[in-house]
Amino acid sequence: MIDHEYYLLGDVAKILRCRPSKIVYLLATRQVPEPELRIGNRRVFTTLDLFRLSEKLQIDLAQELKEKENLRRMHDR
Repeated sequence: MIDHEYYLLGDVAKILRCRPSKIVYLLATRQVPEPELRIGNRRVFTTLDLFRLSEKLQIDLAQELKEKENLRRMHDR
């Protein structure tokens, strides 16, 4: 089963540990494609978009997502 999670720009920046402006720059200069989904004129990123950005930024996304999941579990306790 495919996991469909959606993220806003701020969420993506936190996961990738970079500034939102860096992500916007990559999108504006077309170094990575724009997310296909927009809601209320806001970019909505998918997991695939996260992988594209992480490749461009040379970030190990698997480790970042693992840490995010650990934080979520700690918060749910």
